[in-house]
This record gives sequence, C-alpha cells and structure tokens, in this order.
Amino acid sequence: MKDKVYELLNDQVRMEFASGWDYLGFAAYFDALGLTGFSHWYKIQAMEEQAHAMKIYDYLIKQGKKVELQEIPAPAHNFDGVSDVLNKGMEHEVAVSKAIHNICALADSVEDYATKNFLEWFVKEQVEEESNARELIEQLELFGTTPDSLYLLDRACAARRK
Repeated sequence: MKDKVYELLNDQVRMEFASGWDYLGFAAYFDALGLTGFSHWYKIQAMEEQAHAMKIYDYLIKQGKKVELQEIPAPAHNFDGVSDVLNKGMEHEVAVSKAIHNICALADSVEDYATKNFLEWFVKEQVEEESNARELIEQLELFGTTPDSLYLLDRACAARRK
C-alpha cells in the first residue's frame, strides 16, 4: 500500500468516527427537543458510522498497517431547527462520499486494486447514506414543521431498524 493511500485511509477512520460523534450530537439535540424518533434515527446512524470506521480499521490491520487514531472535535450542540440538522447531515454525507471517491481514485492511479476493491462497498454504502439523508429532508420540506407534521415524521423516524 502506497503511503498516500494509507494516509487517506487512516484519515477516513477519523472521519467515520467523527461522523458517528456528530450524529450522536444530532441525537442529543433532538432528545432535548423531545423528538425521540429523530434522536433514534441519528443514534442508529451514529452506530453505522462507527461500524464503517472499524471496517477500515480492520482492513488497515490486515494490510499490515498501523492505525493511528486522531483527535475528533466535539460535535455541534446548537442548531437552527430540524431543517438545519438534516441539511448538515446531508452536507456531511456528501463530504464523506467525496473523501471515499478521492481514495478510490488514488488507489486506482497507483494500481492498489485491493484497496479499490475494498472501497467499492463504501461507494455503494454512500449512495444509500445520501439517499436516506435526502429522503428526510424531502419529507420535512413536503410536510413542513408544524407540530402535527413533526410528530408524524418523528414517529416515522422512530420506526427505523437499520
């Protein structure tokens, strides 16, 4: 594995853990508002991000590389409403997709086909992640932020199982 590919994968471990931390921050915000369904949705999202980080962690170990864990900044605590949180989640997923794509492009350019193949799962996963984030935003835009609408969306989020 080329040094730059290793560096980007190690950075991606941090990014995935940071994603989980950010999503837990979103969950805490929603819990404080009494929107426990939205909180539940983001807690599941946080656990998924941790699993993604560990998948890369394990890959690096299997490749004989040392994982160098990096500092993760505290998540945001204050938001300008539900829409702000959902949009920040979408922006974040787009940034993660871009980072994954950059690693894939580099791995391809240096003929690291094992890493490129490994990352194909993440490319597909990011399509789903962006779709889920977009769907929440679209539902909020469609139904609005009236108490009745938020209640129904909150109940829908509470039903998420994965």
